[in-house]
Amino acid sequence: MAGKSGQGTIASLAAAYFMENSPERRQSSDPYCLDPPDSQSVFFPLRGPDGRDLLRIHFNKALKKWSIPSIMAPVNTRVVRRSNALLHHSYGSDFSYEEFAEVPNVFVAGIALVMLTLSCALFLCKPLYPIINRLLPYLGSDPEKIIQGGGHWNSTMVGETEEQAGHKSQLVLLKMKSKRDPGFWETSRLLLESALCLALQEDELKASGLKQGGVLTPATAMGMVLVRRIQKAGVSFDLQ
Repeated sequence: MAGKSGQGTIASLAAAYFMENSPERRQSSDPYCLDPPDSQSVFFPLRGPDGRDLLRIHFNKALKKWSIPSIMAPVNTRVVRRSNALLHHSYGSDFSYEEFAEVPNVFVAGIALVMLTLSCALFLCKPLYPIINRLLPYLGSDPEKIIQGGGHWNSTMVGETEEQAGHKSQLVLLKMKSKRDPGFWETSRLLLESALCLALQEDELKASGLKQGGVLTPATAMGMVLVRRIQKAGVSFDLQ
């Protein structure tokens, strides 16, 4: 991955940390806090196996790579779990989802984890807000176009099926990549393509049997219709 985070993104993350009070922070720390209240039933009494977010080093056996928690995991993971709940647990009642950022080796992972932990601790200390706020980039000072157009990113999703009687679990890899800056350009493009999908492909969305109203997620509102659209926009998907 190569690129530069949008300063607006950094400022928004910092503001979110500082603006949350203790009850809100406890609620948002629940890995299933975005699941609708009525998503559980007698058929799915458990929310899932995922616990609270932990700052830890992780070794992915399938990829043989070291990693640390992704900075966006506390947001992204909850959205994915909400998708599963809105789709009546079609991903599985025992569906589990986590996000990590790959690092070169365990030594770098240790250093990165310490830095991430210290950053989280600083953001949770409200008396330091005025000082940290001065050090953060000001809103509107986002990367130049040459930086936005010159980055790249790639992401690998590792899926493991449930083990069933007479059948071992299987691993499925999905590799995604793009030749654009991930922190600003790609985020803006995905937002734009999502808006165009909703505005211009209403009939196709209805024909796909997707949900038509409510507080939805990209997966439940647009699904594969959006995937095909962003593929045409330059994001590649390689299922292995």
